[in-house]
Amino acid sequence: MKTYIIIITVCLVALSASAATVSFSTNNYRVLLNHKLNVPVFVQSDDEIYSLSADLVYESLYLSAIDADNNVTNGTQPVLDFTSIFPNPKKYCSALEDSVQGRLVWGISQNLPASSGTSFSTNSHLLTAYFNADEIGTNSIMFGFKKVLNSTGGVINASWDSANVYIITDKLPQPNVNDLPDYSPGSSLELNWPAVTDAEFYRAFCAYDSDFTNIFKESALISDTNYTFTSLIETTKFYYLVLATNTIGQRGFSVTNSSIQDFNPPTNVSFTVNTNAYYTDSNIVSIKFSGEDLTPMTIKADINDGSISSWSTYNSWYTFYYTSTWVNGEKEITGIFRDSAGQTSTVSTTIFLDSIAPSNASIVINNGAGTTALISVNLTLSADDIAPLEMIVANKADFSDGTWQSIETARTWTLPNNGAGVYTVYARFRDPIGQLSPIASDNIYYSAISTDKTNIYLTTPAAGATIVEGTVDFSWNAQADVNSPQFISINPGGVYSATDSYSIQLTPGNYTWFVYATNVYSTISKSETRSFIVYVNPDIDPINPQNVREHQILFVALNITNANTLSYDNSEIVGVHYLDTNRLVFSLIPDFGTAGQNWNVPFVAQNLYGSATQNMAVTVSAPAKKITSKKPLRFEDTDADIIDIKYNGIKKNNSVVIFDGQRLIISNAYSKGKLVFKVKRNKKAGGDGSFELQEVYVDNDGKGLNLAASVANIFAEQFSIDAIKIGGATLSNLYIKSAKIISVKKGTIIGTVVVSNG
Repeated sequence: MKTYIIIITVCLVALSASAATVSFSTNNYRVLLNHKLNVPVFVQSDDEIYSLSADLVYESLYLSAIDADNNVTNGTQPVLDFTSIFPNPKKYCSALEDSVQGRLVWGISQNLPASSGTSFSTNSHLLTAYFNADEIGTNSIMFGFKKVLNSTGGVINASWDSANVYIITDKLPQPNVNDLPDYSPGSSLELNWPAVTDAEFYRAFCAYDSDFTNIFKESALISDTNYTFTSLIETTKFYYLVLATNTIGQRGFSVTNSSIQDFNPPTNVSFTVNTNAYYTDSNIVSIKFSGEDLTPMTIKADINDGSISSWSTYNSWYTFYYTSTWVNGEKEITGIFRDSAGQTSTVSTTIFLDSIAPSNASIVINNGAGTTALISVNLTLSADDIAPLEMIVANKADFSDGTWQSIETARTWTLPNNGAGVYTVYARFRDPIGQLSPIASDNIYYSAISTDKTNIYLTTPAAGATIVEGTVDFSWNAQADVNSPQFISINPGGVYSATDSYSIQLTPGNYTWFVYATNVYSTISKSETRSFIVYVNPDIDPINPQNVREHQILFVALNITNANTLSYDNSEIVGVHYLDTNRLVFSLIPDFGTAGQNWNVPFVAQNLYGSATQNMAVTVSAPAKKITSKKPLRFEDTDADIIDIKYNGIKKNNSVVIFDGQRLIISNAYSKGKLVFKVKRNKKAGGDGSFELQEVYVDNDGKGLNLAASVANIFAEQFSIDAIKIGGATLSNLYIKSAKIISVKKGTIIGTVVVSNG
């Protein structure tokens, strides 16, 4: 709807002496097109008025006069009745309509000066002029020629009005709001509409129902032609309209729109291409889509080489025909899921196009040699393709004696053992799709080895030789009728070309070897076959210091490699503890050591081929600990705590207790009694009572072992102890043959307990 409003300034006309006012009821009139306009005219004067006349001027393009209280016709002078305001008029008002020029002429008079005139102390309704609104636009009506006279015929100064007339369409203002989709993304929605002619302001509404009885949100009065509603509810259908109000208060509504909010794009999207087959030779791709959304979805698939598909209604199976020119190689295919709100989710995978079968298939026997004396030959194989290949090799042209395997560019092959003759080996290749190459083949003449001429004699190594690991030297004598070069076959190993000798680095193991060559008789000469052994010597490596103080136990660790057995003089060995298969830990206590004493303990490691000896040279130096004569035995560390060892019911001369500050060995010391070990705090020496023994060794059965101080390890694998009690201490590991009772009171075992007899 269009509204045209033109503003015309109000004009006031004033005479030199103000005494009267003739005016309209308002300065602005609004009227609908083709509707009637009433224009009342008022008068006010303190002086008596005897006559009054004026032209009411208007624009005939927009207005046409109907009458002024009575019908007025062009060219006539009808009589107007003004008795309502002039009680005693002697002469009546005449009026004339000029619709062409747009004038309505009228006048009022009384006899002068026979009677008094009329004065108007307040505004009085003089008359009403009637017009018809003919055209949309703005017209200014005003008084043109005008005159007011008094009783003497004098002019009464008067002021005159003008007024604006606005003629507007009779149609209501109706906004044309943009169409809304069935589904909208996110939690907000924007309405847009073109400006409506004559509209002063708008108001937008969002409701739960189409009747707008349940309003969700509404805007304030706005002059903008758009409005955004926020915080909408997902999956809820909302209804929308816009109200426009024009300059004369008319209101009009837009058509109702609706939309459902969808906050999220499709979820749980996935797709598989060609049932997850990576390789293909076709541009027809079968895709299985899977996805979820609150709204109906459409799908498409695009490929990174420029092939674009069109949108299709969501279906779990989809066939994509790529029309672009395909180039062999890997392609990335992207599946796109789009919901009804336009939101998309994507997922990608790759396929590999290989539309060409393998080519340039080749097989070569023994680097192209024409003959061979061995039934085992070397093959060189190759073929071209952009994808990984498999191959099949066979002695038969139909490949019935071959199997498919991953391609190897070089491999050994056994010819049929059918005697001398020409043999053909066949090869074929296939790509992951199953496309096959042409069949490739090569042949070689096989001449069986002849032993009639024994004219190659082996020298070294001798048959059954044992050789230390390293370089092995081979030599042989070939008679004059043997051609060069000769070939030495070492198994395991390979075949090598040489003349008279050959050297090679070999690792330990059992080997055989022989030499062959062609001879002048066009046969093959072959030597005897010999065997030999390559070995490595055992090794013993001490890994801890070899010094000991008086009354101290020497603990030694050895690393032993390449040995089957280990022997040693065990008369000096207190205990043997294997940490692993190649390590030995033991203790030496010959005579329990006196200062200045020296001794050697030999260790011999052996394997099938050799042996190694390690002498442990030990020197005893002055003691580091002070042993008191008090009972119980007290070993007083010179700069730490006091260690008490208490034993009951034992003859002193039969007991041997040796302590070196960290390790304790008990020998024949408490077969009838109990041994109690505890730590006393040596405050004078700055001890803190936290002393911990590293190892305790027991070499005989006993009644009991009570620990009141922490011990890292107790070794008594060969002996039984009635009871082991741990009180207020920590024991890391316990290795014992058996124990009737192992009790822990206010103590902790944090490691391993091993009972050797189960």
